[in-house]
Amino acid sequence: MFAYLIYPALLIALLGFYVFVAWTTGRWLAIRLGRRYVVPVALVAAIGTPVAWIYGSAISFSHACEWAPATQVFTRAAQSEDGFLVNDLGYQWFAGHKSSFAPTQLIDSGVFAFYERPYGWDRSPKFRRQFTRSFENVDSLQSRYVFELAAPVRVQTWWHAPIYSADYVVREISTGNTLAKGTDIVFGGGILGEYMHYFGRNQDAAFLSCGYIDREIGEWRPNSAWNPRFAKYMNTDTAVLLATLKGNAPSQLKKNDSRRSDTRTSR
Repeated sequence: MFAYLIYPALLIALLGFYVFVAWTTGRWLAIRLGRRYVVPVALVAAIGTPVAWIYGSAISFSHACEWAPATQVFTRAAQSEDGFLVNDLGYQWFAGHKSSFAPTQLIDSGVFAFYERPYGWDRSPKFRRQFTRSFENVDSLQSRYVFELAAPVRVQTWWHAPIYSADYVVREISTGNTLAKGTDIVFGGGILGEYMHYFGRNQDAAFLSCGYIDREIGEWRPNSAWNPRFAKYMNTDTAVLLATLKGNAPSQLKKNDSRRSDTRTSR
């Protein structure tokens, strides 16, 4: 209960600080310039600027979602692969507690024999190889392909909107060739994300996204299994891996957006 009182209190304090600074500045300018209207103008500017920043950023994000590119499969592995590497270190550094990709169902169902992940904080490369009911720590990779969740990159806008681009790539490790690529347009984070989380009463609402699974705006890679987007992300991740590393036909890929195919294949 106490945690839910902190954010409104901080918001009131922040607005109060803005008003105080604006009023003080307006009074000083009014005395210097001899214009009484300077005070109300300064007050309106102090409150209107952050509101305009949030509104303009949200509109830009919505427009970006209307033109978000579909996830594409460019080519397939030469042969069916037994496992793959998951590299999400950059993503985890940015997103913190948010859901990454846990391909346990692919291992348990026997589609893949294993997956690997980097671990450890020292300079020597170490990997954890996960099987159905066991794992082992190894110094070298068995995987020939990597599924990479890259750290989001901020989209350049003159007003520094909280909009990011996050890529998902399946790549051949030895050559660097890209087999598939998808992109999420992400909105939120920082102080704005904390208030989105609070007012949305949803632990996953600190970031919104569109693009990778479909063009609809919703929570970015939610942790909660009850959230419909949790299953959509898992399905899209799985579909991309099956299309690139197991050679499944494009028609078998899940389509979540009726306006377009989420995953296109070209040779």
